[in-house]
Amino acid sequence: LSSLVSELDDAEAQVDALVADLPATEAAGGAPALSEGVAIAPRNIKIGLKTREKSCFGSAGCNVTVQADPDYVGNQDASAGSWEITYEIRGGEDGPIIETMTLIDGTFTFSEEQYVSTSSSSTELEAVATDVYSLD
Repeated sequence: LSSLVSELDDAEAQVDALVADLPATEAAGGAPALSEGVAIAPRNIKIGLKTREKSCFGSAGCNVTVQADPDYVGNQDASAGSWEITYEIRGGEDGPIIETMTLIDGTFTFSEEQYVSTSSSSTELEAVATDVYSLD
């Protein structure tokens, strides 16, 4: 099953590259961004969250310090090109936190840490790429 999922991700990345040359639509959210001939879409960026610190206060919830752990999961070579990636940290008490990171010549640059309040110690936080823009 995991090889089938991997093949599907590769096929989606190839489609992203093909449609990148089509005219943009007004509802381009989630559309791929082309840089140096490589198209990257939000689904090509997987963002894990590493918990750096967690302080809980019983029924009052927790203060959590997290750091993004991004990974490019497309099958194209992203070692050349420049993209800005908008992502959301979801699951916090105050709603999603919107952040940006860059992917330039294969290297991600992002904020070191984010502080999130959660309603309980069992709250699961997640980070999801929402938009990708070319910096070219």
